[in-house]
Amino acid sequence: VGSEMCIRDRLINHQSRLHSATIVMSSSKLSDPSRIKKIALKHNSREEYVENAVNESKIWGNLNFPVSEAYTRDLAGRAFDRGADSEAVNRQASAVYSFGDRRAALKLIDLPCLVIHGADDVLVPPEEGKEIASLIKSSEVKIIEGMGHEITSLLSPIINNLSLIHISEPT
Repeated sequence: VGSEMCIRDRLINHQSRLHSATIVMSSSKLSDPSRIKKIALKHNSREEYVENAVNESKIWGNLNFPVSEAYTRDLAGRAFDRGADSEAVNRQASAVYSFGDRRAALKLIDLPCLVIHGADDVLVPPEEGKEIASLIKSSEVKIIEGMGHEITSLLSPIINNLSLIHISEPT
């Protein structure tokens, strides 16, 4: 498990180096260019950064795996204090979505892959995770009910356990 852009790169360009892969909340193509604008950050202060985080959590958070607003505020405040830079985050988002259509390359992968996606993900709809699983020969998809586009402390053990089971299975 790792950065989705890195995982896709390793799968497509270096699959001989991998035993298996877990892909979480990912897409094979940018199906909605307005998605970049949805996640673009703008803040001029710590307060704006924290408010943005709270609002984003309400938009694409998790019904079954919630965190409190106080938790979100604390986490966002600490992220800002470490040096959150909206321009850097926006450049990273643009890079993630600039990869183009990877469907043809994904069809060439013959490696056990687990695709995990949230049923309630409004940023990257679950159909996009299902599509990835349909393209990779030896893959399975797990759609988690109540999961949006945030990995919370309540959700991470579930993702970790699914990944552990996946890598423990014989190939």
